[in-house]
Amino acid sequence: MHIRFFMFLVLMTSNTILSQEFNASAKYNYTMFYNQNSESIYRQKAAADLSTGSWKYGIDLESYTIDYQMSAPFNSDAMDKVFSLQGLISYKKAIGQKWDVGLSFAPRLIWMTSQNAGLNNIIPEGSFSLTRKYGSQNLSSFSIGVSYSTVFGKPAILPLLSYQTSIRKFSIRAGIPETVLSYNLTPEHSFSAWGRASSFYASSNGNNYFSLNGTEQRVTALEWVDISAGLGYKYKSHTGWDTTLSVGKTVYNKLELSGYGDNDLDTGIGKSLSVSLNFIYKLNFKK
Repeated sequence: MHIRFFMFLVLMTSNTILSQEFNASAKYNYTMFYNQNSESIYRQKAAADLSTGSWKYGIDLESYTIDYQMSAPFNSDAMDKVFSLQGLISYKKAIGQKWDVGLSFAPRLIWMTSQNAGLNNIIPEGSFSLTRKYGSQNLSSFSIGVSYSTVFGKPAILPLLSYQTSIRKFSIRAGIPETVLSYNLTPEHSFSAWGRASSFYASSNGNNYFSLNGTEQRVTALEWVDISAGLGYKYKSHTGWDTTLSVGKTVYNKLELSGYGDNDLDTGIGKSLSVSLNFIYKLNFKK
């Protein structure tokens, strides 16, 4: 069903895409979730997207390295690296002057790199949303919808709520998984306060086990969730480059091994200090 839906979207856009104006971007992000006395997690992310008319296409590559700073009751070497590959195809349609409807399909393949990826490592993420725009220049908007995603770890159906607006040099985007309040000092320099969720959920195909209450449990998944808040600085160049440096502190997090039934092992990961460096290159061209 998911493959048929994906092919339908590709065929629908095969003729339109050749005659449209293109907007594209390439992104790289490195984030360190550091904890001196517990597990630290290091994430690298590379992404690219292309927009033409109402359609947007993208690909996202992520790798996670987990540094287990403890005597773990499991083979940590088999679960210290996670890799994710995600595609995106989305469509947004204007309804009149004030409404937009959006639909996206973003299948994700995620696995522990010590194992072979299988069908149970595919997560068919996607969303549907309605957006209402406000003001004479549509500078404010409110979106509501539903998504199937791994925003908070294990895949789940979640509500979509988002509000954004701009007032002079201030702008705010409030929603899930990120809320950002920005102040534009100049067109090139801006500062922000933010709160965001980071996560992954990787099913296990290998013969990894953990000890729980004196018995061995087979690992079925590795789940990580981090909710942090912090401050950021962004520099926007005139040549299409954006650079952002962010520093934050964990409000809530967990790193958990799942077994059969309700037999889960919380590793007891401590609160982390996060440092993130993000680069974006944007370009626009006509075909």
